[in-house]
Amino acid sequence: MKKIFQSILYTGLAAVLMTAGGCKKDFTNPTAATSVQVLGSAKGLAGVAVGLQRTYTANVGYGLSDANGLLTGETILLNAGNTSEFQFSTGGTAVDGTNALLGNVWSTASKVIYDANNVITGAASVTDKGYASGLIGYATIFKALSIGCQSEFWEKVPDTIGTTATAFIDRTQGYARAIAAIDKALATISANAISSSFLTDIPAGVDIVNTLYALKARYSLFAGNYAAALTAANAVDLTKKSVFSFEAANPNPIYNSVASTNNVYQPVDSTLGLPAAIAPDLTDKRIPFYTLINPTINPRFRLNGFWITASTAIPV
Repeated sequence: MKKIFQSILYTGLAAVLMTAGGCKKDFTNPTAATSVQVLGSAKGLAGVAVGLQRTYTANVGYGLSDANGLLTGETILLNAGNTSEFQFSTGGTAVDGTNALLGNVWSTASKVIYDANNVITGAASVTDKGYASGLIGYATIFKALSIGCQSEFWEKVPDTIGTTATAFIDRTQGYARAIAAIDKALATISANAISSSFLTDIPAGVDIVNTLYALKARYSLFAGNYAAALTAANAVDLTKKSVFSFEAANPNPIYNSVASTNNVYQPVDSTLGLPAAIAPDLTDKRIPFYTLINPTINPRFRLNGFWITASTAIPV
């Protein structure tokens, strides 16, 4: 029996070696651009930067909205079969390491930070400094949003993204990382204004400089640095706005997954999840803006506002 087993083993190994030597499987696409080629040109870097917005809105931003609404009681779960949302609606220890939605938020936020770093690094070699400023400013928006997202939902966040030995830092240090990135971007733009040619290569709707100041105000506030938050907020031009724009090929993710299906969550009611003592008055304009009434099919309150159609823009 031992000799039979050895014979089978040796024969199998010989077959594997012959197959490996006689058939090299090379699945490299010869027509696709390499990462070096993409990150080595201004247009290639712009393409990666545009991808940051799509990845952030479809995954990180969507996940934040989904989890936050259920955790704060602003929304109600419609289908307990949505396991991740069911954990959020239950709360406490029910939200564990198996939560797929949080796992996706963490991994895609890390991807956005990694790709943004590549864009920022690559922009240093772009000869058109106004175009480079646009790349750095635009990529930094999504880098800061993603660092901020991780800092909001986790006590510890990665100190670096894209290295084999990642250390973890406290969430307040995460906010500091986001603010530092924003400050570098603003300094770059101050030295070389963003060129109009760059703005034509990205989706319309995002005012880069004002968004950076608004994010600096947000994360300074979260970090407890109120003076810096006020200064940054005062630097924002209130006549400008920034939105994430959508279209049929790239639909509003909350409409696409939630409002259009009525199978995940909906607003709890006209209180918007607030306790009775501080709930909005029924004449409060936020109620008809954020909610609709379905008179025939439960739940009665439905999402409205920034999630009413596939092409509705969402404020940054």
